[in-house]
Amino acid sequence: MNLKKLHITIITVLIWSFNFAQQYTNYSTKDGLPSNHVYTILQDAKGFMWFLTDKGMVKYNGSSFKTFTTKNGLPINDVWEANTTPDGKIWYMCKSPVLGYIENNSIVSFPNKIKDNIINPTFTSQVGDSIYPAEAYRFFSLVNNKWIAETNIDAKNTKVDWIKIKHNKVSNIAFDSKTEKLSLYDKNLNKLKSIQTINIYGKLGARGQINDSLFFWTNKEAYALLNLNTQQLKTFNLVNSIAYNLKIYPRINLVNNSLQITGDGFVAKLDKNLE
Repeated sequence: MNLKKLHITIITVLIWSFNFAQQYTNYSTKDGLPSNHVYTILQDAKGFMWFLTDKGMVKYNGSSFKTFTTKNGLPINDVWEANTTPDGKIWYMCKSPVLGYIENNSIVSFPNKIKDNIINPTFTSQVGDSIYPAEAYRFFSLVNNKWIAETNIDAKNTKVDWIKIKHNKVSNIAFDSKTEKLSLYDKNLNKLKSIQTINIYGKLGARGQINDSLFFWTNKEAYALLNLNTQQLKTFNLVNSIAYNLKIYPRINLVNNSLQITGDGFVAKLDKNLE
C-alpha cells in the first residue's frame, strides 16, 4: 500500500469511527411527552430545555419532563412558539386573547386590553427582557399588565407591510412587496432611508426584532439582517451559506449572546460578519 492509499484509508476509518460514535436519544410519548407533534425546541436562560407541542409546553431538566397545560394556567395547549428572555422567563406565543410567560414553574398571563380579542402572534420581536407580539397589521406592547395594540400605519394597503420597531431612531419599517423596497421612518413618520432589497420576504419564513439594534427576515432561500443603528441591510443566500437544501420555517434567535439561525433539520451559528 502506497502512502496516498494509506492516507485515504486512515481518513475513511476515522470518519466512519466518528459517525459510528454519535449517540442519539429519541424521546416520545412513551417517555413522558404529551405529544409527538413538537413545533419548537429551545433552551432557557437557566439551561432547561423546552418542547412546544400541540398538547402543552414541556420542561426538561435532563432526566424528567414537566408538562404545562390549561390545567396549570395556559390559555390553550397548542403553543407553537416561545421566547426565552435573560431574566429566566419563557414567553409563550399562541392564538389567544391572553399571553404571558412561565417562571419558576408558575404561569403568569396578561389579557388583551380589548376584552376577548384574540392575539395571533405570527411575528414576535424581543428587546432584552421585553417581548412584543405582532400580527401582520398589529403590534402589541405590555402596558400596566395588559396587551395594548398599535395598528400598523396604512394597514389597509396590503401591498405595503408596516412594522413597528423599538429603537431610538427607527420607529417604523415599511416594505413594499411590489417594488421590494424597504423604507425606514422615525416616530414622526419622516423617511430616514430607502433600501432596495432582493428576496428577503417569503411565505415559509419569519421576521422580528432580535435585540435593540437588529431586525431579521428569513425565507427558505435567504436570510437578511438590518442594523437599525447603521441602517445597513445584509442579505445572505442560505444554500451557499449552509449547503443544506431543506429549509422550512427558518428563524434567527439570540442564544447566550450569539446569533443562531435554525430550521427544519439544521442549526447554524452566525459569526461577527453575520455569516
